[in-house]
This record gives sequence, structure tokens and C-alpha cells, in this order.
Amino acid sequence: MLLVFTASVIQGTPGLFVLFSVKPVWILPVCVAVSAMEGEYEGAFLGAFGGLLWDLSVGNVAGLFAILLSLTCFCTGYLFKMYFRQNRLNIMLINGGAVTFIFMADFLFNYLLRNYTGVSNILLFRMLPTIIYTALISPIPFWAARKIHEKIKERD
Repeated sequence: MLLVFTASVIQGTPGLFVLFSVKPVWILPVCVAVSAMEGEYEGAFLGAFGGLLWDLSVGNVAGLFAILLSLTCFCTGYLFKMYFRQNRLNIMLINGGAVTFIFMADFLFNYLLRNYTGVSNILLFRMLPTIIYTALISPIPFWAARKIHEKIKERD
């Protein structure tokens, strides 16, 4: 939970980790990394919590990111439990798919269905760079989650 709070603070801090006016999403990679370590049910709970924090930080109606991130983390936990190995490449691919899924749902519900003009510019110049940047930084939260997970396992 502390890692998700830290990610929320980093994500909400203006100007932090901005590269070419693109800022990555930090809550999603943290929740995906923890769900890869812990499993599907713990991941779904953490995804719902992280999604609510994400909803509050962007000013959306509480629920869209919470539901999508909970579903994503449940699927991630299940996939890593049954099929995938926990390594950087798999985490980057899963995060890339997860952030694409969540951003496309956000794009659909918040821009396309509301008939905004210039939605192609929003998609190409705001959302797509954020998706790529978030997928590229995803090994950092994975490394932090792995270190915390190993420390907790040592104590048990």
C-alpha cells in the first residue's frame, strides 16, 4: 500500500519525470508489479485501491480507473501465477498491454462518446507517448516491488 501511495504522490507531482512534455503513469506499473508478485486476489484489491487513487488524482468520477485497474491486476496476477515468469520483459509487455487497455477505455468513455473535436490529436500526441513512456519505466516499480517482496519473505 505504501508503494501505491508513493506512486500516487510521484504521479501527482507537477513536473516530475516529465520528458518532452510527457509524464508517465506510475500507479499502474506499481499495481501490476505487486499483483505479479502476490497473486490475482491481492492484486485485484490493490488495483481497486490504486484505481481509486488514480481517479481522485485526475479528477474523474471515482470508479472507471478503479474497475479497470482491478480487472487488469486480477488478470495479471493470474497470468503470472499460471503462465509467465517474473522478468523485466514480461512486466514491460504486460504493462504496455494494460496501459493501452486502460487508456483506450478512458479515450472511449471520456473523449469519443462525448464528441470532442480533435480526438485524434489527443490520442496520437498525448495518450500514445504516455503509453510508451509508462511501458518503458515499468521495470523500476517492478524492481522496487521485488525488493520489498523479498524482504517480507525473509522475515517469514
